[in-house]
Amino acid sequence: QEPGMLMSEDQSLEFLTDLGYAQIFLTKNF
Repeated sequence: QEPGMLMSEDQSLEFLTDLGYAQIFLTKNF
């Protein structure tokens, strides 16, 4: 197991929401 790959659920959730917002902004711009 590599320490870099391990994330807490809060961190992964925050990452996913950031990813979702980024996709929304990208689709709105194009």
